[in-house]
Amino acid sequence: GAPNALGGENEIYIKSSNSENANRIFLKGGVLSIRASSKKGSKIFNSVVLDGNAEVSRISDGAADINIGSEFSPVSGVASMSARGENNVIYAGNLNVGSASGGTAIFRAEGYSSFITVTNALNLRGSGDSYENAKGGAIEFVLDEHGAGAEKGIIETSKVGDFSGKILVDFSRMIAGFESDAVEFKLIRARYDWSDTFDSWASGKKLALFKFANDGDSASIVYKNNTMYALLRGAKREDNFAYKSGILLNAVIPEPALLPAILAAISFALAVYKRYGS
Repeated sequence: GAPNALGGENEIYIKSSNSENANRIFLKGGVLSIRASSKKGSKIFNSVVLDGNAEVSRISDGAADINIGSEFSPVSGVASMSARGENNVIYAGNLNVGSASGGTAIFRAEGYSSFITVTNALNLRGSGDSYENAKGGAIEFVLDEHGAGAEKGIIETSKVGDFSGKILVDFSRMIAGFESDAVEFKLIRARYDWSDTFDSWASGKKLALFKFANDGDSASIVYKNNTMYALLRGAKREDNFAYKSGILLNAVIPEPALLPAILAAISFALAVYKRYGS
């Protein structure tokens, strides 16, 4: 899509029926740009979808720079890239998601069967002080039971550069019983330490950019050994357990003026859970 597009929808859809005959996009120039729009009020929606046994890489050395809503200072529109299904391969030199200027940029990864490798830097750029009003980049992870204790992260990167967007972790596909009450899922694993970057992102109001959709009993984001994890507590079950719908917005301790509203929201959520939960 053009960087100043006012509307429309463009999609590249890649899928193959088996891994031995994968469909591949080889980028001769080494850059894949999925753009939002620099025009205010644009309704453009540009997307690339890998829907199983699909690959995006570069012809020469394998690693292509992938820019998702990160160019030309976008202010509106949506740029999206998603990997769903099984055995997808994304081989990026730099993976740039979003811009603090605005627009919506989404990188969505579903499950642990795909191979998402960033040879240089993962950059997530956005702005805002809560999940609801954040703009720019977002990374969405859809977890399943196969990711519990997995060796690799959903995204494997050499390093993490900018990190100021929002993270969504979706447990809606989780149907499993675990032997442990606390289960870890690796989301982003880097070769080099990025603890200062993570701490900066997770401090102050930025922590309100955590959102967990359709989760279990409780969940949180943690960092250790160069890796961002989703930690699920209350996961131990005697039988398979389908996680109920719900939202956990994990935020820092709010200012006193905000406490009454938040406590009221928590009370309402507990009332709904007691009525409909089992």
